[in-house]
Amino acid sequence: MRLLIVCVCLWCGVAFAARAQTEVYNQLYEALRLNEIVDIIRAEGIEEANTTAGIYLKSRGQTGTFSTDIDNLYDSTNLSTLILDGISSRLTEKDAEVALVFYSGVLGKNIAQLEASARLAISDKAVEVMAIETAKSASSKDSKRIEMLKKNMEELELVEHNMKGAFASQYGFLTRLSKAGDIKLSQDQILSMLSGSEEDLRKDVSDWIMGYSYMAYQPLIDDELELYFDFLMSSSGKALNSVLFAVFNDLSVQTASALGELIALSREARDL
Repeated sequence: MRLLIVCVCLWCGVAFAARAQTEVYNQLYEALRLNEIVDIIRAEGIEEANTTAGIYLKSRGQTGTFSTDIDNLYDSTNLSTLILDGISSRLTEKDAEVALVFYSGVLGKNIAQLEASARLAISDKAVEVMAIETAKSASSKDSKRIEMLKKNMEELELVEHNMKGAFASQYGFLTRLSKAGDIKLSQDQILSMLSGSEEDLRKDVSDWIMGYSYMAYQPLIDDELELYFDFLMSSSGKALNSVLFAVFNDLSVQTASALGELIALSREARDL
């Protein structure tokens, strides 16, 4: 009887610990304003999918379920679940707690809001162009801020992380797309296409990061930005950064591959 009581107590303790751990990740998810990012991913994903479909399904028409399939592919609930599960499984509880402390503070809350707002704004092509040009012109008149942003970009390997995600997504899309009978792309051809665009893509990524960063952090004074970058360069900050890139890159690969599959199936269906 005593053994049973001990087992029940242990089970209750484990269950409580699991709930507490889950709550840390839920709170961090909210603190990072990731629901707002999910809304942006959904809107951009659907727009890009329709644009891509217009290219590859041109003059063929779309299957009756294509729009529904795309809507399901970028379902907000599914995207949120994938992101939260990815963070929970890859980020240690200790690092999650440290990150939560930072983003629960006044500066952290402000930064999370600035980043989410800037990410939404730069979804507009006109804003993106303006942000990039503004950052470029700031190189001479606001050189200290630009150097701070460049240093952070280099130390956190932001360009490399983005390049990795972009190439993996494009590879996934083209590999699935090549399953269509009338599109014959070998692995060598796909890799050649990707390597041929690497230089231009790297420049575009670098410009985008600088434009976004300069716009997002403009309201912060240098001391505040220094404090933020100090957090990002801490062990927990680096862990969070790596996990977020891994999670979002995986999500990008999944959706891009699924889109390639949908378009390939749609092309074949129209040929029947």
